[in-house]
Amino acid sequence: ELMAQTAAPPLQAWLLLHFGADPNCDAARDQASDRGLAHRLDVDASGPLLVGKTLRGFEHARKQIAAGLLKDYLALVHGSFPQERGECRAPIDTSTYAETKRVRVDPSSGLQATTVWEAIAEYESPDRKERYTLVQCRMVTLRTHQLRAHMQHLGHPLVGDSLYGDGSVPDFCPRLFMHKFRVGFFNMQGQACLESCSLQSTPDLWKALGKLRKVGGMAMMGCGAPGL
Repeated sequence: ELMAQTAAPPLQAWLLLHFGADPNCDAARDQASDRGLAHRLDVDASGPLLVGKTLRGFEHARKQIAAGLLKDYLALVHGSFPQERGECRAPIDTSTYAETKRVRVDPSSGLQATTVWEAIAEYESPDRKERYTLVQCRMVTLRTHQLRAHMQHLGHPLVGDSLYGDGSVPDFCPRLFMHKFRVGFFNMQGQACLESCSLQSTPDLWKALGKLRKVGGMAMMGCGAPGL
């Protein structure tokens, strides 16, 4: 039944299809462990995920997430920043998430949250009516919707963000412009691992940048960044 589907199956079904027949991959056959899927991405975001093929590996991955992973994102946001880099330490209250599917910045009730960001390229729409900035963000803490809430708090919501933006999705971008391009963790042997997934691996976002005009930052330095 899964093999006959025309649409892409859920990731858990993909894990079952690819690893379920392997006797060594017991997590893939265990629905209680979510087929080994140790964490999630925001809806419409892209990037690498940690998956345990064995139950022991799954538990190790979950402990890594609790202790804190290295997560680096690329996001296209509305507007231009007055400086090249900075950090946002606004506390995030996640108590409203179950009801509204949103979090909020709240100094009185929020949990500690830190996002370090750097503006790496500036763009504008072809009609020159709006500016955009491509930012690289490192998540020092891992609160729900942290990157999106922090960028909104700074006055620069993510392009295509229907929850924390104005609700509109621009013609040039088909989805939320948020891509995790690097994840760091320790494997079961205690070795530090870095796994990268470049923006070029997401053709829809790469093509979206190609529809904008490059006006500043690294995009103007011959680095091969897309753009008009």
